[in-house]
Amino acid sequence: MNKVKPFLFTLFALCLLPSMAHAQSNPDITFQFVFDIPDQLITSITNSGVPGDQRLFVTTHPGEVWIYDGTAVLPTPFLDLTDRVENVGEAGLLRIVFHPDYAANGRFFVNYNDEDNGILRTRVSAFTVSADPDLANDDEQILLQFEQPSVNHNGGDMHFGTDGYLYIASGDGDYDVQAQATDSLLGKILRIDVDGGGLTGDCGDVRNYGIPADNPFTADGDICGAIWHLGLRNPWRFDIDPVTNNMWIADVGDELWEEVHVAAAGVGGLNFGWPCYDALDDNGRCEIDDHTPPVHIEAHQSDDRYCSITGGYVYRGALIPALNGHYLFADWCASTYQTLSGDPADPTVTQLPMLDGGPTTFGEDINGELYIGTNWGGVSRIETSNPSPTAVHTTYAQTSTLSGMWLLVAFFILIVETQYLASFSEK
Repeated sequence: MNKVKPFLFTLFALCLLPSMAHAQSNPDITFQFVFDIPDQLITSITNSGVPGDQRLFVTTHPGEVWIYDGTAVLPTPFLDLTDRVENVGEAGLLRIVFHPDYAANGRFFVNYNDEDNGILRTRVSAFTVSADPDLANDDEQILLQFEQPSVNHNGGDMHFGTDGYLYIASGDGDYDVQAQATDSLLGKILRIDVDGGGLTGDCGDVRNYGIPADNPFTADGDICGAIWHLGLRNPWRFDIDPVTNNMWIADVGDELWEEVHVAAAGVGGLNFGWPCYDALDDNGRCEIDDHTPPVHIEAHQSDDRYCSITGGYVYRGALIPALNGHYLFADWCASTYQTLSGDPADPTVTQLPMLDGGPTTFGEDINGELYIGTNWGGVSRIETSNPSPTAVHTTYAQTSTLSGMWLLVAFFILIVETQYLASFSEK
C-alpha cells in the first residue's frame, strides 16, 4: 500500500494541471434581462449616435430592424427587409450602423446577404429615416455589393471610425484562399467613404463608394483599394475603441483555435495570416513574408468549451468603472464571457460569469453600456454591484507554457518516485 501512495500523488498532480493553468476570477458581473424579440436570432444591437437618444436598434437574422425605446420593443419594425434578405445558414441581415451626422442627414447603413439567380451576395446599402423617427424609408441605395461563394463566413460587422470612414468586416466565404487574394474583398477589413469622397471604388459588382486616399493599397492598381486589413477567416464582430482608436477583431477560427487581433490606431495594411497561419500555427497551406499574430487565442476543447468566438466592445460606460478599457468577448458554444485589458500586446484575461443561451452579438447604447444578444432573441444588459473585479493575467498562450512547466515538474516527481520504488523493492 505504501508503495503506491507516491504514485497516486503524481497522478493527482497531473489531474490538477488544467485547473492550475486556468486560474480564474469571478467578479460580481451580472446579466440583467431587458427585453426579447421571441424566437429571433439577434445579429446586432446599436444606438443612433445622437446625444440623448436612448433607443436601441436591434437587427434580426431574417431581416427586420426593431426599436427598443427604453420601455418596450415598438410594435412596428423600423425597417423590414425580409423580402430582400437571404436568410439561410450564416447569411441574413447582419448589421445596422448610423452615419456620424445622422441627426442632420438621417442616413444609416445595413449589411445583409441577398440572392439573385442562385448567386449569394454581400450588400452594403444606405437608407434614410422618414418624418417619423421610428420608421425608415424603404428607398435603398446600394453602395457596395460583391459575390459570396458560401452561406458561411460572411463577416458582416460595420463601424464608423472617428475619421468618418466606414469599416466593414468580410469573411472568406468558406473559401480560405480568398483571404490572401488582394483582388478579392473576401477575408478582409474594408474601409470606404460613404459620402463618395476620395478615389473611385474599384472592386465589387456595385461600386457606389469612395476609397480614402490614405488606404494602404491605393497605389497598386492590381489590389482592391478598399482593403484596410487582410488575412481573416470570419471576423464576425470587431470594435474600434473610441478612446484609443485601436481596432479589436475577433476572428472565428477553424478546427483548433479562436483568435483576437488588435490593430493600432490608424495603422492599415496588416496581414493577420489566415489561411497560411491558424492562430500561432504555420499550417503549411501557403507562404507569406510577414503577418501579425493574434494577441489572444482560445483552444477548442473536447467538451465544446470553445468553438466560435463572439467579439464585443471595449467598455467605456459609466456604470462599471472597474471594466473601463476592458475588451469583452464571448464564445457561442460555451456561453463563456471574458475580458482583455492592459497592454494589448500582452493582455490580462478576466473571467466573467456565464449566461445561458448562445451569445450571438454584443451591443452598445448611447451611454456606452453594453448588452448581449442571443440566438433565442433575448437581450441582457451587463451590470455589476462590485466595482472591482479581480483580473487574472493568464492568456491561453501563457496557459500552455504553464501547463508545460507543471508537466515537467510532475514527470520529475514521477522519475524520483520510480527510483524510490525501485530501491524500496530491492530492500
